[in-house]
Amino acid sequence: MSETFLAEAGSRSAAIEAFRPSPSFRLRVGIVGCGQVSEHHMRAMAPLIWRGRVVISALIDPNAERRRALFSLIASEVSHPPRPIEASDLSDILEAVDECLDAVLIAVPHDLHESVAASALRAGVHVLLEKPLAPTLAACDRLASVVDESVDNGLLVVSEQSAHWPEVTACVQLIARGAIGRVVSVQADYFESMAATVFGGADPFNLGWRRSRARAGGGVVIDGGLHWIRPLRLLLGAEPEEVVAVTSNAFPELEMEGETLAHAILRTHDDRLATFRAAVSGRGAVAHTAAPFLRVTGQVGELVISGTGLLPGGGGLRLFAPHLPSEGEEQLAPSERRGFCAAFEGMWAEFVHIVETGDRAAAHANVRAARTDVAIALAMYDSARQRSWVRLGCSGEKKAEGGRLVRSAWRVASVMGVVAVAATASVLLFSPRSTSCISAHLHKASDLLNGRMKRGR
Repeated sequence: MSETFLAEAGSRSAAIEAFRPSPSFRLRVGIVGCGQVSEHHMRAMAPLIWRGRVVISALIDPNAERRRALFSLIASEVSHPPRPIEASDLSDILEAVDECLDAVLIAVPHDLHESVAASALRAGVHVLLEKPLAPTLAACDRLASVVDESVDNGLLVVSEQSAHWPEVTACVQLIARGAIGRVVSVQADYFESMAATVFGGADPFNLGWRRSRARAGGGVVIDGGLHWIRPLRLLLGAEPEEVVAVTSNAFPELEMEGETLAHAILRTHDDRLATFRAAVSGRGAVAHTAAPFLRVTGQVGELVISGTGLLPGGGGLRLFAPHLPSEGEEQLAPSERRGFCAAFEGMWAEFVHIVETGDRAAAHANVRAARTDVAIALAMYDSARQRSWVRLGCSGEKKAEGGRLVRSAWRVASVMGVVAVAATASVLLFSPRSTSCISAHLHKASDLLNGRMKRGR
């Protein structure tokens, strides 16, 4: 067992006395991982702490300095907060879960999400897990299944704060009211510079575990890029069914194993299109003030969230329609342009409501949405490796092998024609491997060959 640090002199029982269960609803929250993203969560929780809805009961991080720094932030936001229990490992706190803990925020490296969250859930602790749900679909599914192992297990909610960006929620409402007609395309652009970002530090880029593909699950797409995949889906109005993507390591100064640049096109069943672009540079400047980072095109107008919209008092949301001036019309009052920290507040309000009401359906819907975000990111990686369109709905693990088999079929079919496709399919379908995924690839091969034959006539 790792050393447990108590903030006060005396026994462990004395330290947890302040966090005994309350007769009224009050969520006792532990913070697992006291890094920079937890600071944003902490500021968002302050209103809930003021109202007595939440109390920070534990700080868990192997780095004592980070624990102390986060408590200092708590003390600066809230007058005379009770001193949380401190520990270097969650297992220490789970031994006393009934006395001091109802829920945890988990903000740790991606490869630890499954193990840390599963241990908390099985102890009956509710979990707010920073995105992504997990770096692989298999891990996503295992973690999601933990909730249903027992009625005594905690509820799982994934923190994707971009769904609560004030600009995004306002945009969704305007689309629902028909402000731009039927949506036909969405442009999502995420550009970050480590020279000026919150991640900057003495590293000089302070990326830490994010440099490792094994720990992060990839690069910019599955990390910061996920924050743009979720609103892309919300604004498009239909789920993407296939994607084609290209990735590269365009900024070697970051020393990242994963990609630092990615471009993708996504298509729905009814031919709505979305473009996704993501880049993280080391020393370059980023034109936050000059370019939109979300642009929604409808049949009668456009909605544009400008590049400073995540900053307090930033660019906001503009509507372009035939009855408006050519420069469009701002849709948010200055007081509504509160930046991305306001989105963390919305995330916490949702989590507290789900826990208080025991709304398992809402929790499950949240997890399904988070899984889809990961599936899209992994499909982009599959497409970049295969240099082809990839259909969503098949796991990356099974699809990789299926894709290799089908590409062999394409090479044969290019010589022998459509008859060879059918013959090859009959061989492939005897394999127990993901037949639905292989079938999808074969349909695409057949379509491709039919197109070639028509062009050859």
